[in-house]
Amino acid sequence: MDHSGFQKGYSGIDVLGTNYTDGEVIFREGDMDNAIYIVQVGRVRLVTTLPSGKEVEIASVGPGEAFGIAALADDRIMPRYATATADGETSILMVDRARLIKAIYDDASTIFSIFKAMSRRARTLTGRLVTCESIRSENPPEPPE
Repeated sequence: MDHSGFQKGYSGIDVLGTNYTDGEVIFREGDMDNAIYIVQVGRVRLVTTLPSGKEVEIASVGPGEAFGIAALADDRIMPRYATATADGETSILMVDRARLIKAIYDDASTIFSIFKAMSRRARTLTGRLVTCESIRSENPPEPPE
């Protein structure tokens, strides 16, 4: 796989990651982890399962984008809230919390790449929430009898 151009925004982090085939699970919802993942090549789907059993895609991320970012927000190892699956041939770099903090210390521009990813994800999820609330308010459920 061609990893050229990957380093943009993530200096201080090793370049070679792990290759995944289409549909291969990178991590599962509920797995305990404290690392973030960066797509080098390909795409990753992030899906959560509702209590009803229905799967909902949270995001689809591509080259240079980070996912699993919530693991950085806590000093403890926390469970994943989604399942990450390779969408086609994909190469992923896993960066544990300690290694990422060192990379940020060595080159502060790394954190801006992560902030950009968090901001994009927040805007996307906010847009989806507004759409869902709009549909729900236009079609309120029937009150129970």
